[in-house]
Amino acid sequence: CKSLIFLCKTSDDIKPLARNYIRWGEKKGWDQTATCSARVTETRDWYDLTEHRRAPVLWPKEKQYRHIAPANPNGLIANCRLYEVYPRSVDDPLLWGGILNSSWVLLSSFQFGRPMGNEGNWSTMVVDVSMMLVPNINLASKKVRQLVSSTFDVLSQRSSLQFLSENRMRRMRYEKQGRAADLGALSDVCELDMSDRRKLDHAVLELLGVSSHKEREIWIDRLYDYLREFFEQTRKKEEQAILNKNTSKRKGAVSAQDLALQIANSLQATEPRWFKTYRDIFRERTNRHDYITVEVPMEGLADVKHDMLSVGVRFRRGKKELGFVDTPSKVHAELLALSCNEKRSDETRSIVRLPRAEEETKEFLLTYQAFLGSRDQRLRELIAERVADEEIQEKILDLLRDRVRRSAALPRPTTGEP
Repeated sequence: CKSLIFLCKTSDDIKPLARNYIRWGEKKGWDQTATCSARVTETRDWYDLTEHRRAPVLWPKEKQYRHIAPANPNGLIANCRLYEVYPRSVDDPLLWGGILNSSWVLLSSFQFGRPMGNEGNWSTMVVDVSMMLVPNINLASKKVRQLVSSTFDVLSQRSSLQFLSENRMRRMRYEKQGRAADLGALSDVCELDMSDRRKLDHAVLELLGVSSHKEREIWIDRLYDYLREFFEQTRKKEEQAILNKNTSKRKGAVSAQDLALQIANSLQATEPRWFKTYRDIFRERTNRHDYITVEVPMEGLADVKHDMLSVGVRFRRGKKELGFVDTPSKVHAELLALSCNEKRSDETRSIVRLPRAEEETKEFLLTYQAFLGSRDQRLRELIAERVADEEIQEKILDLLRDRVRRSAALPRPTTGEP
């Protein structure tokens, strides 16, 4: 190790060399630093690091295709990549190792965590782990808890496997290298095929209160089917991201305009809902017979003006004000400004419809903001699959937004409706 920890409990009976080391540190002034001085209590000195609690089980901040929550019977100290778990009762490393390593808790982590990038990484922050649902051992019998502990003890004797087989994980690389015939020598077994994992999931499900073995089999089959599909789709997404980046590298300096066009064309074929305009969503989500119409300038950046004298939207190009439109309320102004800034660059109409009632306007504003937020998040995901440079990503996002605004997915009405 590059670094060592000096562990010496506060005591009058300290070995001479340890005492000399402490005095040397005090001469250096280390006892006066913020961290060390804050450590001092009536029973603890500045150099005493021995009071740190030792968690019986640890939880990894991030994972990919494995699920490992290390039991900690030896009381090791964890670093920032592992969270220390302190149970409120029954401080048994094997019991909690069995619970947290079960496929049921893996599923719970997917409900409260979040994906990181396109490489199959899944992250659970402290707030996620605090919300995660785990079995309540206080409601289980001692016999069932012992079953979980003993089952996990058996499982922990072997190395963990990934939730996709080695054959599946290496397929893309082998095929690219022209070694597809060698795939037959790789294992098709994954963690979900292991009998000891199934026994552990049986034990934890019994701890949850499902006493019927037949019923547990049904639930476990459904869970495993879902997990197989989840990890398969995750891997496919990762492989597609690799292909996209490799294609970009082979082509050399592909322009941001070309990438924006490629993504837009792909989206039109697979996810046309993101091409809806303000008018499309207005027709779907509001009372079409109770609205007001306002005429707005054809150019300029719109922003809300709300003071003692007026409420509405002003349109500016740089410092020059091109026009001002009065609105019935601030929320009407917020919706009008957002709709104008989202209009297509080739828009030729200068009429915008707004709900008449303020409450309906507020509800529609939230709906429209949520749509735009989800749309931009999806665009960012698709761009990130193809480009790593963040500055270029932002440039492509601007071009792609404009492309999406100009390619409405829904047909225009032919009734003369604005």
